[in-house]
Amino acid sequence: MINVFLCDDEPTLLKNYSEIVTNFAQSHPNTTEITLKTKNGYELLVFLKESYFQGGLYFLDIDLANDQLNGIDLALEIRKLDSYAQIAFISTHEELLKETIQRRINILNFIYKEDGLESVRAMIQETLMTAIELHDKQLPEQEDAAYFEYNNGLILEKIKLDEINYFETAQQVRHILVHADSSVIEFSAKMIDIEKQLPQFYKAHKSILVNPEKVVKIDKLKRRVAFDNGDSCDISYRKVTGLMNLIATAQPD
Repeated sequence: MINVFLCDDEPTLLKNYSEIVTNFAQSHPNTTEITLKTKNGYELLVFLKESYFQGGLYFLDIDLANDQLNGIDLALEIRKLDSYAQIAFISTHEELLKETIQRRINILNFIYKEDGLESVRAMIQETLMTAIELHDKQLPEQEDAAYFEYNNGLILEKIKLDEINYFETAQQVRHILVHADSSVIEFSAKMIDIEKQLPQFYKAHKSILVNPEKVVKIDKLKRRVAFDNGDSCDISYRKVTGLMNLIATAQPD
């Protein structure tokens, strides 16, 4: 399932694009869904920072009149948050295609608004089909992510991902605690490196990285995340909604 994001400062056009994507999703079940539609690029970035999505498809207007951030800058910021983002621009500014190339924004499509709604509809549908074909190829193979490897002294150890509840920074500098189903293991590493290695995990707190697939309960009042083995950890107030959205998105229809 591809998460689709729409950003255009013209409400009528945003509504049109939303209807096109929704109709496509209805005729191609379990392939795409609209996760967010917004008139503001900053709202999109805040949503991505508080949530976790990889491999999303982003339809962006380049000229966001009421936004200090134009579509090209927005695309660059999106790539920092979604490493596998697929981006398509919808614009009246044909001359800006050259700038996207110069700034090395690898885009999926450049759709011209002035070609009319029917042409835009066809191009959006074509982009959706292309994104579906690329989606599985872009994301890491599930088998490659079955284990997490770490150095325990001079020995390279590994642990199954489905046994890991969360990672936590230890008191000792550059040491990490991995909380598994039946053990807690300390090893030398930096949290930022683990985040890059396991993009499917969610940063619930500045010092905690959780496995969303192991979460059984989120207590919003106490700001605690519970796991199926009875273990629990803290979660930042700002991160609660993002984790809930991620878990809801991952659940089968």
